[in-house]
Amino acid sequence: MVAVVVNAELVVVAAAVGDRVSSEQQLTEVLAARRLPVLARVPHSGGGANLVESFRELRTNLLLLDLGRAGISLAVLGAEPGVGKTFVSLNLARSFADGGQPAVLVDGDMRSPGIHPLLGLRRSPGLSEVAWFAGPLALQAIPGQPSLRVLTAGEPAQDPAAVASGLGIEWAVAQLGEDAVVVVDTPPVNLFSDAAAIAHTCGAYVFVVDVRRTRRSQLERALDRLDQAGGIPAGAVLNRARVDDRRYEHAQERRSRRRAGPVPPPASTEQRDSDAAEPVVRPLG
Repeated sequence: MVAVVVNAELVVVAAAVGDRVSSEQQLTEVLAARRLPVLARVPHSGGGANLVESFRELRTNLLLLDLGRAGISLAVLGAEPGVGKTFVSLNLARSFADGGQPAVLVDGDMRSPGIHPLLGLRRSPGLSEVAWFAGPLALQAIPGQPSLRVLTAGEPAQDPAAVASGLGIEWAVAQLGEDAVVVVDTPPVNLFSDAAAIAHTCGAYVFVVDVRRTRRSQLERALDRLDQAGGIPAGAVLNRARVDDRRYEHAQERRSRRRAGPVPPPASTEQRDSDAAEPVVRPLG
């Protein structure tokens, strides 16, 4: 009996170890095999130049793919809760706006919306009303950032999956993207069908992977669902990654020397497990 119990435990341990992605290099190879190049690495901790430059890099790579202009919509996805998709959505939209491209941030997570509490905005009217053609595009402004507007999640929907897969959301995204790049935050892919429906509606998707916690099986299952939905991958973002401090610090120093006057230090950040609890760091420029 002892031998049976020990063998069973060893099987469980072996399966768990086999499901782990042991390094960022291995994770990059898994993503590349699924046509998902790494567009940026967001550092695990520390603010300032590292965090700002990681979102500048993401913005630049999307622009090089012709996915950062008006009329383009980008779904930001994650396999499981807490990988950082809300954090990436918000800071990507802000980075576009700071770079001179008008942007609209849409909270597509109608089950557990995280955008409006982070920004201190009204939840309604928002996407759930617009998606049923029940109201106007009630965009909210961000003080001090005129190039960024927000469409919150709206009132709780009785059937969020139906809202996400209906023609209304496609119409809403098309209307929003007439003069801006649209960034859509989504619910976890492996938990709800809403995310795949939104990925199908948008022009392309950015997949956020938590380097420290995402399992291979979670990643493969989510990407399979997105492939079945017909989502178009733009690339991946490695969140909570190891980043060479000197690389970003040197880039920040070069920019600082070109500017007149001192550069105010960005706020520090320590990313938490919960998407809704993640700090908001405003990229510069």
